[in-house]
Amino acid sequence: MSSDLQKGNILNKFKLDPKCFKNELGYAVTNRSILLPCCRCDDELNNNDPLYKQLCSVGDISCYDSIDDILKTKPWQKFFKSLKNNVGLPVCRISCKANIAKEQKQINQEYDPENKKILEHIEK
Repeated sequence: MSSDLQKGNILNKFKLDPKCFKNELGYAVTNRSILLPCCRCDDELNNNDPLYKQLCSVGDISCYDSIDDILKTKPWQKFFKSLKNNVGLPVCRISCKANIAKEQKQINQEYDPENKKILEHIEK
């Protein structure tokens, strides 16, 4: 299925409801200092996508004075336009498909070194 998904053959027919447009997911920075639209974009499904490659090529946060400067680049503007036109990246077509069942949740975990516990945050 992943090869069909990477080619955009499977999920292009679904409407997108981008969580980043509704402030439900924020930007993410990879361990390579690359700004991404959200943490879910750092996924192998996107590796061969031309738009994802463009975002990564201009996303090195050490090369800019602010995040806004990155967001004003042509690849980012193209990405935002693609979301408005119901395209997005391959992972967007999974994570931001409209009418996803309300039972789906994301569980984020973080380690609290002070209390030596793993804390869970559940997001809908």
